[in-house]
Amino acid sequence: MSRKCFLLLGEILFLSFRKKLDYVRRQWQLIFPGVSSSQIESNLRKVFRHLALSLLEVILIKYKKEKALYFLIEKVRGAEFLQRAFQEGKGVVLVSAHLGNWELLAAWLGYHNYPVEVVYRDLIPPLVNNFMKSCRSVYRTGWIQWNKINEVRKALRQGKAVAILVDQKGEGKGMNCPFMGITTLSPTIHARLARLFGCPVIPAFITRKDEKLKHEIVFLPPFFTPLSQNRKYDIFSAVALCNQIIEVFIRQFPTQWLWFTRRWNIKNPSESKFEQRFSF
Repeated sequence: MSRKCFLLLGEILFLSFRKKLDYVRRQWQLIFPGVSSSQIESNLRKVFRHLALSLLEVILIKYKKEKALYFLIEKVRGAEFLQRAFQEGKGVVLVSAHLGNWELLAAWLGYHNYPVEVVYRDLIPPLVNNFMKSCRSVYRTGWIQWNKINEVRKALRQGKAVAILVDQKGEGKGMNCPFMGITTLSPTIHARLARLFGCPVIPAFITRKDEKLKHEIVFLPPFFTPLSQNRKYDIFSAVALCNQIIEVFIRQFPTQWLWFTRRWNIKNPSESKFEQRFSF
């Protein structure tokens, strides 16, 4: 399969959806004030090209497995933080974002025999969901639906890592917290779990090198949710720190982040159906 063909697919998808991306443009203007409209259009085009390449890479992993993975992952930094955390035996909360090709990060963890359970949501539409399930079946990681909290707790009790993407808007027990400089509802599950089990939180990210099929994985030093008599403040502190870390990577690689969810409160009901297609 040709990289150029999938870049062309990205161009076609951009042209197909560009009229439905007004709320994405408003989000970009909100976070990067002063950026010209032409630059935003160029960036959105790159987002679609990146997603198309990510699709190609997932297909390669499905059919070529380790051979493709070792070709795609060019460099890994900070894996020693993860190894030390596992040695403590308290479980690990791995946090990441819809940045780079996060599917490759899950596959790398599985093929390197880390005991990891990935928390996920079913995708829309079902056809896409079924395709991704077939691809993920070769990753060698476990998978737990986002609402199966007892299974998540069980994994941590067993000393496993639980991997959670925490960059989208929080639901249920979400908390208002600054993200990209703007206060918005943020997920708290990672902070609550880390506080409950006393386990470390390790941020992990994967980023693409230009528009090549090459990636770098970075594991950052662990942090812990504070444990004081003020539980709400403890959780807020951990969520705020995690948001700040994610922000650094998004600002460095803005065209590799999934902008298609309504992360901030910019309302336009007519666009909600398009947004749901990209809810991961």
